[in-house]
Amino acid sequence: MEREFKNHMNALSPNTTYVVSENCTVANHLSIPIGVSLIFKGGIITITGKLTGFRTAILAPITQIFATSNASSIDGTWYVERAYPQWFGAKADNITDCSDAINKAILFKKTGEVFLPRGTYKITKTIDVKYGIILCGEKAINPVDIANNNLDARMGTVIIPSGTGFAGNFTIRMNTKGTNPENATWEIAYPSSLTAVKNILFSNHTTDNNMRGILCAGSFEVSHCGFNNFVQAVASAGKYYSDNKTVTDCHFFVFNGSQSSYFAF
Repeated sequence: MEREFKNHMNALSPNTTYVVSENCTVANHLSIPIGVSLIFKGGIITITGKLTGFRTAILAPITQIFATSNASSIDGTWYVERAYPQWFGAKADNITDCSDAINKAILFKKTGEVFLPRGTYKITKTIDVKYGIILCGEKAINPVDIANNNLDARMGTVIIPSGTGFAGNFTIRMNTKGTNPENATWEIAYPSSLTAVKNILFSNHTTDNNMRGILCAGSFEVSHCGFNNFVQAVASAGKYYSDNKTVTDCHFFVFNGSQSSYFAF
């Protein structure tokens, strides 16, 4: 017999499976007992208070399951192989602003993979990839098609920055505090090489001729990424020295602006 989460959320039992098939709201602080599993079957949990997991397993489709305006409203430990920004409202339609959804998925996962299924994701602010997070998409082939608006199923994962809300004109920051490579520093000092961005094509659709790709601090990996219409693809914060900086199989495409004082990588 399935137990509906909405009907038992104020008296959850440890090591029990609950089904979320109806929309419900967590208005206060709900701390889930150890070992609970949540199976999402069409319901969305709206969080106006706080929801804390305790080794809580989630089985859910790649669609919205959480609604919250505050990224810190979800805390604790969650057993998921990977987190999807779609769980927080992202849509790969090149229309929906996915910035907050991607950042929420990163904070939710804490460490491990945040996966962006193929499609085009519009963002209007910097994505902060925390230490230990792998932001991963599906490899985007034939990037020339971007200029022709031919975003068919072969394109893989594309992130398109749009607008003017980017810290230091960077699309992504990895384990970084600050926005200027000359004085930015790391959030976690002397990190192991556990933080990465993989398999994503970045295409600048802002009007900023100084738009840049990724700012990294400490050890990192950037692999199989493309950067279209940026003045710089990857920059490393220079305040503290760190080994294990890896950039492999990345491509830097045509830039139409006037700024030429940066190295691509």
